[in-house]
Amino acid sequence: MAWRGRCGHAGLVVSVFLLLQQTAGTAASGCGRQYLGGNSGNLSSPNHPDLYPSNVDCTWTITVDIDKRVVLTFDSFDVEYHEHCNYDYVVLEGKDGDGGITENSDGDASGTYPGVAVWKRTDDGGRICGTKPDNFTVTRNYTSQNNVMAVIFRSDEWVSNTGFYATYVAVDKDPPTCSANEKVCDDLLGCVAFAKICDGADDCQDKSDEQHCACAQIPNELSMCKGVLDYAAMAYPNLYGHKNETELLMSPLLVRLRDLHATADRCHDDVFAFACSLMAPKCAETKIKPPCRIWCPDIRASCQNVNLNGQNLTDLVPDICATLPFSEDCFINRAKAVTSQQGSVGQDSVSDCGGVLRETAATFQSPNFGRGNYDNNRDCVWSIRVPTNLVPVITFHSFNLERGPADGNCPYDYVRIFDGEWPDSKFSSIKFQNGETPERLCGPLTTERVVRPESYIVSVIFSSDGQNGKEGFNASYTTRERGDLTCKRGEELCDDSALCTSLSVFCDGKFDCWDKSDEENCQCNPLQGELEELCGRREDSNFVSFPNVIGHKTATELENSPLYSSLKSLMRSSCHPHIDVFVCEMMSPSCDRSTGTSKAPCRSWCEEIRSACAGEDEWPSDFPSCQVIEGQDVSNCVQGPSARDCYHGKGANFVGTTAVTETGQSCTDWADHKYEVSNFEWANLDNNYCRNPGNVAERPWCYVGNQWEYCRVQPCSGKVCQNRGLPRNVQATPVKNFYWPGDRVTYSCNSSYSLKGPAIITCLDNSTWSSQLPTCVVNEHRQLLEDLFDVYSSEAAPSDLPVDVTAVFSGQVVNIVSLDETGPEIQTEVVIELRWIDKRLSWSPASYGNIEILQVAYERVWAPTVLLQRNADTSFTSWPVVDVTLTSGGEVIWQVQTLVTTTCDLDQYLFPYDSMTCPVCLKTDLTKGEKLSCPMEGNVTAEGNLNCSMSSQTSTGEWSVTVTADSANDTGCLQLVLQRNPTYHMCTTIAPTIILAILMAITFLIPIDKGDRLGYGMGVLLSMVVSLVVITSFLPRSTHIPFVGTFVVVSMSFMAFFMLVTLAILIMSGKEGDLPPWARTIFLRYMAQALLMGDLSKKNTMKVGGSKNVNIVSYENGSFTELWPKDETQESTVEQAKPADADLMAMISGIKNSLDSLNENIKALRQDKEEEEEVGDWVLLSQVLDRLSLIVYLVASIAAVPLSLYLGRP
Repeated sequence: MAWRGRCGHAGLVVSVFLLLQQTAGTAASGCGRQYLGGNSGNLSSPNHPDLYPSNVDCTWTITVDIDKRVVLTFDSFDVEYHEHCNYDYVVLEGKDGDGGITENSDGDASGTYPGVAVWKRTDDGGRICGTKPDNFTVTRNYTSQNNVMAVIFRSDEWVSNTGFYATYVAVDKDPPTCSANEKVCDDLLGCVAFAKICDGADDCQDKSDEQHCACAQIPNELSMCKGVLDYAAMAYPNLYGHKNETELLMSPLLVRLRDLHATADRCHDDVFAFACSLMAPKCAETKIKPPCRIWCPDIRASCQNVNLNGQNLTDLVPDICATLPFSEDCFINRAKAVTSQQGSVGQDSVSDCGGVLRETAATFQSPNFGRGNYDNNRDCVWSIRVPTNLVPVITFHSFNLERGPADGNCPYDYVRIFDGEWPDSKFSSIKFQNGETPERLCGPLTTERVVRPESYIVSVIFSSDGQNGKEGFNASYTTRERGDLTCKRGEELCDDSALCTSLSVFCDGKFDCWDKSDEENCQCNPLQGELEELCGRREDSNFVSFPNVIGHKTATELENSPLYSSLKSLMRSSCHPHIDVFVCEMMSPSCDRSTGTSKAPCRSWCEEIRSACAGEDEWPSDFPSCQVIEGQDVSNCVQGPSARDCYHGKGANFVGTTAVTETGQSCTDWADHKYEVSNFEWANLDNNYCRNPGNVAERPWCYVGNQWEYCRVQPCSGKVCQNRGLPRNVQATPVKNFYWPGDRVTYSCNSSYSLKGPAIITCLDNSTWSSQLPTCVVNEHRQLLEDLFDVYSSEAAPSDLPVDVTAVFSGQVVNIVSLDETGPEIQTEVVIELRWIDKRLSWSPASYGNIEILQVAYERVWAPTVLLQRNADTSFTSWPVVDVTLTSGGEVIWQVQTLVTTTCDLDQYLFPYDSMTCPVCLKTDLTKGEKLSCPMEGNVTAEGNLNCSMSSQTSTGEWSVTVTADSANDTGCLQLVLQRNPTYHMCTTIAPTIILAILMAITFLIPIDKGDRLGYGMGVLLSMVVSLVVITSFLPRSTHIPFVGTFVVVSMSFMAFFMLVTLAILIMSGKEGDLPPWARTIFLRYMAQALLMGDLSKKNTMKVGGSKNVNIVSYENGSFTELWPKDETQESTVEQAKPADADLMAMISGIKNSLDSLNENIKALRQDKEEEEEVGDWVLLSQVLDRLSLIVYLVASIAAVPLSLYLGRP
């Protein structure tokens, strides 16, 4: 035994493992899926009794006779052991992979064989592994439940044992014990009720109950049942166990059934109908439709102890109720007036579950109500039947059923209420709520629930599942008067006067009236007289049934009707090809003699005919609406003649299988679109086929996803334009099999061809085309493009490696859009042109219709990398995309006209005599071998473009512009040199600054003893500051100050300095006493004489008044007067100053006010002071210093000009 996961014995173990691996690799032949049969046999693992291979997957399927089982015995067994058999193992399976294998053992072998991993079968998955010792004494084998056993053996990658050897034998099954109402399944594993054979559900394990299912004609010997059975096909075996017609006809039960038919006094009104349905159960589409379970208990209870001709009726009404279906898919045909032997439903019996309630007021309740919870798996039906003029009103006083998983969903326990006798025909269930099961009521109700049905026959159904029973319900009902009904055209009042029913469903084999009167007195009569001439059909279907859909109860009534002549005229109309057949079906519905049922025209056919013909004069105004056949079963109506590949009218009755739209899309299944399915049940909405539900569209259509499209279906009238095909090289859009009147088709040519003829052709109303098909002729232009770019690559440069391409650069400035001096930057409209040679794009014009020039998209050709230098526009990322021009010689011309914004270089020092340079430059990638050159004289360029020897002149505002072109290596530029015209700024900026500097000198001419001297000086200084601000607003911020700015700053500095000096002089003039002798000598004598003031060292007096007259500068009418003192004898001269401009007036407005005030003060002094005063030394000293300051200011201001030009130049 080899043990997994253990260490030690390294050499021996490794050798054994290598041997095992080598041995395992040689096996596996003959292993896989094998099939064994016979009553006995054997099987073994691969290589047994040697080691089995690794990674094997073997399956042996043993199949014996259907009435036997397989018993498997392992004679030897040695498979690698694991607690859960996860490594190597054997698995036994039954038929279809189920686990129906039983282990039979007569003892427990655990602990009996120490040191041996005894073979075992796990509980999880049934795997078998381990070792069966040679002296194993316990008998153990495995038995299948049916006649198939599969033996599966699997091994993993390593550790192999000797495997197994097994034998099998087939043993007889023990047949089950079935009741008289059941049949043994073919595999002898169970029983199946006769009512469940061929019902569509697998009740036998071998599915033998659903094999060989077919419908058979009811034999003529059962013609006595024709009045109570509304069908003609039955299923075998029937519910008495008759396997075929022979057994049925030889059965004594047939005689008993005839005796029952002949008996007038029966134990139950429905016993004969019920027995007929057992003898000949209904069959539809190969499936049995047995009697309904709710029909059975009342009949059996009434007839189980009744004798007929000395024999008990129990054999005709066997204990079969529990095997019958409780559903709507069954057969029931209650008599109109059922005589109940049970009376009212009891309230005290625990077993009470359903019954018939005939009183005008009564109560009913769920089983066990008031005594505990209702039973599980109960199905009860209460049939409330009151007089036909009344309608019950049901009230649930107490209601508590198992709650569903969600509101509106009651899959467990529930109550349903039907109008009519459930499950008769197609009476609808009352809707209680919204949700998955809106017709079911469940859960607890906190208040009373009132239900108002419409019928005088009401079915109340209670159903419970296998768990969670609750208290149930307690209900009662009263009645109310129905009132009279008025039926619409095409409807008929049922015999009970309780319901209006469409005439289209009379005699259709299904109950539509609650009293079932719509299916009474139905018979097929042959067409006769004029009707036969008008509506003669095939011989086997030349029968009709009345009433017809129009309302005539007999053929005679139809022929005598005033409507008859209009209908005959309508049959001759051309509004629809089948109008005659439709009118016949409306007048004389077809009748099937084998079933006695009639068929009215289908709603879809009616809608199609009506939409096409309702406008005809012969169409009767009171013709029934198509809505009267709303509820008709589409499988039980006359579809009318219809083609599978075309449609009539608007296609409401189209039943073809086309499922492709005009654009070639596949249609979506109608089941995905609930609106159409729920609202147009009559519209033949099968699969994903093209239809016209509602007849609202012009032709059949379908959904593609959630969008609708017309389908590729043409009208049977042929009123379409057919696809005429396409001439060579012609293309059409859209391409369809046919085109509708008004459709337009656009034609074009394949590449290298031009269209000759109309590009758009229309399908006309008369189903012809508006023009002949166009043709395509060779297009030299397209052909040239195809030849040039067939193998051309725009990724490859037009020269050999290394790349060396020189493009000729030229351009022009079309317009200067804007100029920003503070940037400085300029926006210009420029034309840029590059020309280069690409020999791959050359051609011979003679070969292509003398084409010399081509225009192609820029991205189709190789082009150098072109970048804009000094770009100031952040939104500019690339040049506009324009086509390039190709010449036959291989020259490529790229020309673009666009707006660019670039930076400039401004030399502002000599403002306003400054200049600015604004280059617009292009740069290529020199590393890729791309160069630029400027065109020389004689080179071809675009009109107006500059070459290197040319220039152009333009102007913008105060600037004159000179434009030149140049290039060097990888850069090409349009140089814009701008020179400012100084006139404007000289007048508005420079002149006021000079005048202010001159006016500052006047400060020193104002008498020292006048206080307004400082105010005047401050006004001039502030005006100079304003001038500086004005100048700086014109110029960009820079580290270099223009000359005029330097001048203003220096002048302001002088002004500020001399204002301080003036302040000191004023302070000095106010002192009293004499100067020191040395001061008098220096300042009052020598300096005064040098300043042309005379010798002031001698004491002098001066009069303020009569002897001297002081004239002050005044500003009036735009002129200045002198400020120098004069003798009275001297002539007063006034120097007229130049008129001041508006800017100067604004700057000295403050000075004017100071001068006016000074004049007034002086006039007052002249009047008040007449006496002489002696002038002190300090006053004289201040006069000398004042005159000295004036001279120094003038000299410094004049010297500042050349110094600023020399020292301030950057």
